Amino acid sequence: MQHYRSSISEAARERVITRFRNRRKCEVECVLKGELVGRRYDETGDMEYDIPLKNGRRHGIEYRSDDPGALLSAEPYFNGLPHGTAREVVVGRPAYRDVHDEARDGYRSVVGGN
Repeated sequence: MQHYRSSISEAARERVITRFRNRRKCEVECVLKGELVGRRYDETGDMEYDIPLKNGRRHGIEYRSDDPGALLSAEPYFNGLPHGTAREVVVGRPAYRDVHDEARDGYRSVVGGN
């Protein structure tokens, strides 16, 4: 599944951490110039989590997908904290959550969707 633009640099090299019994990648770390810049998790054969990192913290847009490869959510992070407008699929239609204030007070709200 690659229907999105990952925040993890294309120049980063994947380092396999765990594999399935059939030798497919399960968990990988993405390394660029010796620095860990992301993690990807694959539990079914398709990428399920794409987590960009900067200085060991989530930074950029984190993507989560479904088993058949359908994108479930895209959530922006800045220096380890949710920031901006997250997008999720709710019962087959997109919804948006304002997560900017979550870093301050834990508040999330669905602000629209069609």
